[in-house]
Amino acid sequence: MRQLVVQFGLTLAIIIGYSQLSVVQGVDMSEAKLKKVTEECMKQTGVSLEQANLIMKDELENVDEKDFSHNMRCYLHCYHLQMNLTEADGTPISSAYVKFMENRFANKKEKVIPALLKCQHVTDPDKCEFLFKFEMCMAHTIEGQGWEVTK
Repeated sequence: MRQLVVQFGLTLAIIIGYSQLSVVQGVDMSEAKLKKVTEECMKQTGVSLEQANLIMKDELENVDEKDFSHNMRCYLHCYHLQMNLTEADGTPISSAYVKFMENRFANKKEKVIPALLKCQHVTDPDKCEFLFKFEMCMAHTIEGQGWEVTK
């Protein structure tokens, strides 16, 4: 029974991840790739399936930072790295990342580039913290919620 629950949760994470990446060109978006990435990042970071699903729901603008553990932030970094959206240090690969964000925020595509220009000033020596702050900045800025870039 536990294995069935884990498999269902993993499938849910894959479906959500697939929907986010479905139109990003140059990225292997196969279900097998997403399953492999999800499993690998869970293994690398110690994130539970429940935490992975929370991350993959793609509602960072609605998440309280205090509820996002360092391991969850590292899962986010791992996922972006494995999907070829960022460099190893968390820096976005411009063309792939812009397409990814335009897909995520399809009804607000015009806000992606201005948000990217603002959020490129986010810094943090910890690659997991950097990517989390960068993603929070992007999500909040695109959604018009404001985000103060801290250096």
